[in-house]
Amino acid sequence: MGSVTFNVSDESGIPITGATVKFTASSQSALSKSPLLVWLGMGATNTYTAYTDSDGKALINFADTVLGFDYKYTVSADGYETQSGSGNVGYCYCHFNIDVTMPAVISGKKKCPKGYKMDNSGNCVQEPYANYTGELANWFQQHETAVLITAIVIVLFIILMVAMFR
Repeated sequence: MGSVTFNVSDESGIPITGATVKFTASSQSALSKSPLLVWLGMGATNTYTAYTDSDGKALINFADTVLGFDYKYTVSADGYETQSGSGNVGYCYCHFNIDVTMPAVISGKKKCPKGYKMDNSGNCVQEPYANYTGELANWFQQHETAVLITAIVIVLFIILMVAMFR
């Protein structure tokens, strides 16, 4: 018998208890996809449901599969965005892990991480910021000679003014 463990946590890495995990496995074997076996209820697709424990883990045991299978999963929990994914496993009686990170939903809206804001389409985008010191430094590099000459002229002007008023 094969198995998969789902490790479900929020964006801070805190385990989510009570999340619903739905896992669907579809055999890659041509024989198991035959219309007769599907009609008899012995087809290629099996769906399993489990719930995460206090450690955010959900274990699903599935039928042996030497020939491999494709899988899809959906993980949902109150207060979090539903997550889904898919993949495949080939030729094994195995155990594997799937890590799922679930962003929090606040008041029916997605919460963006620090340094990001929600755009009009509901996507998290990085907040704009201006780096004036970097741009100012670039300006001085491009105009180094002009800045140097201007500084010399100002110093000479100050020396001349001091000399005149003595």
